[in-house]
Amino acid sequence: MFGALLGDGRFCFRFYEKQNSDVFLAFLGHLHRRFGPVVVFVDNASWHKSVEVRDGLAEFKGEVKLRYYLPHTPELNAEETQWNVMRNAIGNRVYDDTRQMARSIRKMIRKKVIFPVKMSDYLIC
Repeated sequence: MFGALLGDGRFCFRFYEKQNSDVFLAFLGHLHRRFGPVVVFVDNASWHKSVEVRDGLAEFKGEVKLRYYLPHTPELNAEETQWNVMRNAIGNRVYDDTRQMARSIRKMIRKKVIFPVKMSDYLIC
């Protein structure tokens, strides 16, 4: 699952079979198609910093930009907090497939069982 917290408090996510540079670029493409030009804050996972990603960003013609958190600073990364919220909400449940899990997550967000973390809380100086 790749996810992105949006500035307006929404959480956008998609399930993929694996996490690698190609899949990350596919997720960035999804964000770009859906929202237009974006700046994405990411941690230092290898698939965020690979040569394939650096080369792939050129295809977005500057409309998708990555900004990296300092290494070993998960407390600065709102997405890490969001993953903890998600794990707590969906833990100890059995799903038949990722489609069912995604429906469940969306329903929990809609019913305010899961509250998306506000990215703006992490960007205030």
